[in-house]
Amino acid sequence: MQGGEGGMARPAQMIKKYAAGVDINAADILWALLCALLSSCGTGSFAPFGPAAICAGMLTGMGSRAFLGAVIGSAATYRWAGLTHSLVFAALCLIWGGPMRKRRRDKPVLLISAGVLIAPIFYIDSLDAAMTGLGQLSASLFFSAVFYRAAVALNRAHLGRGIGERDMTALFLTAGACCAAAAPYCMRGVSLGGILAAFTALILSGSVGIYAVACAAVAGAGVAIGGGSVAFAGAVVIGALSASALRKGKKMGVCCGFLGVCLVCAYFGDCELTHGIETTIAAILYVMIPNKKLKQLADLFEMQEQEAERRLDSLKSRVKETAEVLDRVSSLFEASPESELELFAGRQLRCMSEAMVNIPDEGERRYTLFCGTAVRPKQGVREAGDSIAIRDTGKGKLVILSDGMGSGPVARRESQTAAGLAGDLMSIGVNELDALDCVNRLLMYKSEYDMYATIDAFTFDCESGMGRFLKLGAPPSYILRRGEVIELRAETLPIGIIKGAAPARQELELSEGDRIIMATDGVTDALGESMAERIAALYECKDPEKMAEELIALSSGEGKINDDMSVAVALVQKEKKDRKTDV
Repeated sequence: MQGGEGGMARPAQMIKKYAAGVDINAADILWALLCALLSSCGTGSFAPFGPAAICAGMLTGMGSRAFLGAVIGSAATYRWAGLTHSLVFAALCLIWGGPMRKRRRDKPVLLISAGVLIAPIFYIDSLDAAMTGLGQLSASLFFSAVFYRAAVALNRAHLGRGIGERDMTALFLTAGACCAAAAPYCMRGVSLGGILAAFTALILSGSVGIYAVACAAVAGAGVAIGGGSVAFAGAVVIGALSASALRKGKKMGVCCGFLGVCLVCAYFGDCELTHGIETTIAAILYVMIPNKKLKQLADLFEMQEQEAERRLDSLKSRVKETAEVLDRVSSLFEASPESELELFAGRQLRCMSEAMVNIPDEGERRYTLFCGTAVRPKQGVREAGDSIAIRDTGKGKLVILSDGMGSGPVARRESQTAAGLAGDLMSIGVNELDALDCVNRLLMYKSEYDMYATIDAFTFDCESGMGRFLKLGAPPSYILRRGEVIELRAETLPIGIIKGAAPARQELELSEGDRIIMATDGVTDALGESMAERIAALYECKDPEKMAEELIALSSGEGKINDDMSVAVALVQKEKKDRKTDV
């Protein structure tokens, strides 16, 4: 008897030990009830929320609670496909990865496998059944990610951390799924889903303002999918919009704005009187929430923006510290250089340090610059030796055209180095003269042969409208303004020939409609003295890309192309308020 009693006591002790190790709290009970509600949504063959909730629960460490709730909800509402999917999924998790509370990233794969295994049972009768099975599999996978993200967002809220936009999206979709699941539960025509949708819209209207309209739309759609009225969904959206507008009126303003609009829609529109009762119940529940709790909820959404500002300030501080280190290192190189290369390295480190410290504010853009380019290689050569670089400098645009010596791959490599590196350095804030000096010396030090390249650079300030031209061995540039052509010419040496090569600089104020034309000598030599006349003839062409192609076509004509030809055209236009980026 003692041995028998000991044998009977051993399992009981194990169960007691396991129960003592499980911390069941209110959050676990709510999660189980939520999973039971979600799993009850759907039809006999389409019920994806239950398996999705279990998968999300496993990923967050609450798999056993989610499984219990989903199984009870599916069985109670005869969602046999969802129940079978949940059971097979749980069995695969136990076989493959151990306890359901163990967090593993392979759960979505097992969820798909479970859906494939139950397909012969529910989804092989017809094409419609097969499509339903595919929908079950896809929806369960999608909503498992949504529910997981929503659970993470709720955990962040519980810990007092901010809620970002992705968290809000997941919460909105989860709210819509809950409303769809709760819509069939009615008492005297009053739907639990309608109350939940109105209550959710009210809370968010007072906490996040206009974002509540998106949640109201999702929640209303959930009610409609669950069998509710589409008109009620529209009333909830309009009510959320009205409540958001009266947000400054605090709780009573939000409540009156929402309730007033919904009651008017219920009385004069197609909504039933029960929908007015649902919104009234939701408003009463909203009023009962303490103001302190609503304030905490609003702070959670604002906290994410504050966190982003804090990270930005921290990043600026790190950049400044890095710049100071670079400045100190450059001072060591420049204090007692043992070679010209060390002096050059110290100078470039100092330039980078200054660029990191003096990051310009973009300001308000009054103008925008539209660019078009065209390139044609020399006849008999597959690759042109010209290169064009276009960069955004933060405050404006930078266009660089470079012509390497000769044609073919070697010339192109030199021109790409010159245009690309100069463009990259200037775009991050390095002084123009320092950037060009760096490229000049690198070409001299690193070129395998005696190589050089021309530089024709144009920088445009989108705030002031000022344009600056820098030339090193480049042919003239042209400005086409109201049918007249302005020629900008400078006699300078290309880069890569001598140390300390300085560019010719010219600055002009540009206005709307001005077109800047930059070309390599293959184009200017081909057109000769008629270059300005040919540009003026293209005044009616407003597309920079087409204008560049037309100039290339005029330059090549029907004769032999003796040199690489490249053209860059930039059009200045006023910035429109609704245009966010340049083209």
